[in-house]
Amino acid sequence: MEQVPELRIYETLGISDLAAQGIRPGGLNLTSRALDLAGLPERSRIFDLGCGTGVTAELMGAKYKYHSVGVDCSDTLLRYGKSKRMVTQFVRGRADNLPFPNKSADGIIAECSLSVMGYSGSLLNELCRVLMFNGKLVVTDVYARNETSERSWEKIPMDCCLKGAISRERIFRKMKLSSFEIDVWEDHSDALKEFAVRIILSYGSMDKFWGQMSDGMLRASEIGDMISMVKPGYYLMVAHKSQFRFNDTYVGGGKHG
Repeated sequence: MEQVPELRIYETLGISDLAAQGIRPGGLNLTSRALDLAGLPERSRIFDLGCGTGVTAELMGAKYKYHSVGVDCSDTLLRYGKSKRMVTQFVRGRADNLPFPNKSADGIIAECSLSVMGYSGSLLNELCRVLMFNGKLVVTDVYARNETSERSWEKIPMDCCLKGAISRERIFRKMKLSSFEIDVWEDHSDALKEFAVRIILSYGSMDKFWGQMSDGMLRASEIGDMISMVKPGYYLMVAHKSQFRFNDTYVGGGKHG
């Protein structure tokens, strides 16, 4: 079966040198800040969505003493992670169809994952389903600082987190509709610049990076123009599942107990 584009990109980066601190802006330093702000106690059960090879899941177990469960749909990255991180539990699954019972998680962390998955209502409702009341959703991801230019990403012939970037206002609306209340929002757009430097050191230039990732289907200069138009930023968000707005009888698409 043909490899879907977002998995090819994700898997290529996931086993590269870039993945040592996680294949996302801010690396483990930003992960630690987000978890500190969430303030979940030791032994909390945390699902890491789009865990890749388990860099964050390993940190949560070692530093925070959480029971971390890495969730990913890539067999390649899960196999690699299992060979490297013996103390982390891995589960194959998709975020919009989680194989967990209702109210089985104290927290969920999603780093550069929601943008790839599209912020759909069904996805956010599924995250709400598996969270305990007042459970925390911890997110670091890209967003579009120029809302009027979001649709320009549709021309990119590949799926990646940048293509799924939406505005801060739309993120807030979607969270509210899915019964999440936002506790913390921080802008960390400088982390994008630092990540770009890491890419340049690994690939030689951003043009070479985009050229490899798009298989030459679009000129790197065209992708650069789109990025400049959308003005992507990077954010940290901590939200909690609202006890009062969410209908507890809702059942999502996963396998429940």
